[in-house]
Amino acid sequence: MAPALRVAAVFGVSPPASAFLISLVGYALAAFLIELFLRPDPLAIARQLHESVTAGRVPERARALGEILGDVRVQTSRS
Repeated sequence: MAPALRVAAVFGVSPPASAFLISLVGYALAAFLIELFLRPDPLAIARQLHESVTAGRVPERARALGEILGDVRVQTSRS
């Protein structure tokens, strides 16, 4: 709580309101992590799959787990 009080004093925020600075930092961190790690957007992928199915195209077969883990992009994200 002390860091939030110091930052609040710099910005002229009252001490009771400084607790909200902690939640502000938490929300900002959560937004950053979602933006960083939730790519590509799962909704965009679902829409692409839906469009291919409604267009009459046969969806690709699912890859085996060994094939997925052998992908360089997956290996990079695991390290």
